[in-house]
Amino acid sequence: LADRRPGAWTRLVDRVLADPRYGERWGRYWLDVAGYVDIIGADNDAGGIKLAPGVWRYRDYVVRSYNADKPFDEFLVEQVAGDELAEWRDADRLAPEQLEQLVATGFLRHARDSTSSPELNTADIRHQVLYETLQTVSTSLLGLTVHCAQCHSHKFDPISQADYYRLAAIFTPSLDVQNWIQADQRHLHTVSPSHKIRIDKHNGRIDARVGELKKRAAAVRANVSKRLKAVKLAALPEPVRADTDAAVGVAKDKRNPVQAYLALKLGPLLVVSPDEVNRNLAAAERMTVTTAESEIARLNSTRQSYETIRVAWETGPPAPTYLYRRGDYTTPGPEVKPGVPLILDPPGRPTVIPSSGPGQKPASSGRRLAFARWLTRADHPVTARVIVNRMWMRYFGTGLVSTPANFGLSGTEPTHPKLLDWLARELVDNGWSLKRVHRQVLLSSTYRQSTSRSAAEWNRAKTIDPANHLLWHRPLKRLESEAVRDSVLAVSGQVDLLQGGPAVPIKANSDSSVVIDSSKLVRPGDVNRRSLYLTCRRNYHPTELSVFDQPTVANNCTRRDSSAVVLQSLVMLNGSFAMNRARLFAARVRSETPGGDQAARIDRAFRLSLSRPPSEEEQGLAIELLRRQAVELSGAKNTNGSTDRPLEHLCHMLLNTSEFLYVP
Repeated sequence: LADRRPGAWTRLVDRVLADPRYGERWGRYWLDVAGYVDIIGADNDAGGIKLAPGVWRYRDYVVRSYNADKPFDEFLVEQVAGDELAEWRDADRLAPEQLEQLVATGFLRHARDSTSSPELNTADIRHQVLYETLQTVSTSLLGLTVHCAQCHSHKFDPISQADYYRLAAIFTPSLDVQNWIQADQRHLHTVSPSHKIRIDKHNGRIDARVGELKKRAAAVRANVSKRLKAVKLAALPEPVRADTDAAVGVAKDKRNPVQAYLALKLGPLLVVSPDEVNRNLAAAERMTVTTAESEIARLNSTRQSYETIRVAWETGPPAPTYLYRRGDYTTPGPEVKPGVPLILDPPGRPTVIPSSGPGQKPASSGRRLAFARWLTRADHPVTARVIVNRMWMRYFGTGLVSTPANFGLSGTEPTHPKLLDWLARELVDNGWSLKRVHRQVLLSSTYRQSTSRSAAEWNRAKTIDPANHLLWHRPLKRLESEAVRDSVLAVSGQVDLLQGGPAVPIKANSDSSVVIDSSKLVRPGDVNRRSLYLTCRRNYHPTELSVFDQPTVANNCTRRDSSAVVLQSLVMLNGSFAMNRARLFAARVRSETPGGDQAARIDRAFRLSLSRPPSEEEQGLAIELLRRQAVELSGAKNTNGSTDRPLEHLCHMLLNTSEFLYVP
């Protein structure tokens, strides 16, 4: 904002789009659409979390892709059919791009799947996983709600029941209900299958050798322990030596009363500790043990490793797909071949999705790859429109089509159809670059409007367009749940900007609050990680996120709600997170204004939290607040170790202002 040179706004936009945080912010929106969660199952138990192995790598893939401005068509192809792009089955080693393509298919692995429990691994739940995956694909990529056609042809849109099952046939090879992979087994590794075999053999040889060395060292220690025990036994009175020795050698539940007494009273005198053994090793014995331990350490340092990735892949030849009468899998109708909804194809030129085809990767039908290629055609009627509409919605609160997951007849018509078409064309013509579209919107006069208008302008415009469909003013927009928490962390100077890695653990308390589980943190600083990296559950979110409308992820989330309720104020005013960060915010203000001048501290607090200096009136009110608080708190008991409670109260107040919580 200090840049007064011409083109300052353009430079700011370019700087923001190049910032690594861009991928975290906009990647979070895509994760909503994908239905991303870190867990397996329906998440109906607040206290029970079963993490999906390696699923966090998909989250990091999305962030990387956004930051790199990966062409959106390539981004979609990798997620729908990355395993059919990568020559991974017979590869000697996986190249980084092959691993990336496999990780991308995690997009198809977020449906609620409870089949890892044997009692829930049933045909109806298997089919439901397939249907929910299909729903995610259709709403996120096609902007269509096709689930009605599972049981009957769509009542509103020209999507037949046959269309639905043709679409399902594209995905049944990777979600084969007849050859099912349970939810907790639906993963591969960060190395190729043949490379994994070599690593396992290598580590197996190390295990065998380490086992031998451990036995050798243990035998030496056992001899020393036996020797020391004999000395201790000899120190006992002769009449009880043999009986005591025998008693401690009998299992506790097998001892007779005399043996139990001797073991209790005299047994501890015969115990030889590991420290005693180490102190009494003879020179030759010590050399044997030390050599063995050194060799064990050396061998362990040569171990090779691999990790888990959550992947969609085909396990064998695809089974036939049938049209289920009334959606009931127990009453199959005619067999259907894979295909796309006919309404989305040019008249008379239906897209052919091969049941299997030449040139496809071994053990893969190529159906999803053909679908992905169709989806990303330059002339596809909906793909580009759906994503640019979703981007518009994120900027202005409502999309050009206000039903982002439903471009059908039961959805709403676009308010600006030519603008929607132009943005979609811009995306495709510029190499499917999302950053290019972002830049177009951010540099527009529409985006750069103020949320306020003069009374005369307001009264006139409200009679013409009361709902602001024509965007005659900038809509007021509250920060999303993650942005609220992250902003509080940033203002307090505590935010940890480390990117990527496994999810930060959370737990549900007995009082129904959900917090970060500090007992399981890998690093102490993880408590201050950005909200993107907290464990993402379906139903139980950290309290400071859930009150600000963190979505429940039943399937996927194509549009977030934004509410203003009392609980939000209660959490921001009385919650431990906000109160603790307000204290740290005040400490930061003090450290950055070392002179102790009140006006300077007030100015710094406003600039950090609201990105502007206080007005003259605000400065006066803040000084008066600090004065009154100092008087009122002068005799109060200090229970939290605060050194400047009036300043903390001012900082806490700023975190609760509408200006902090809303994008002006």
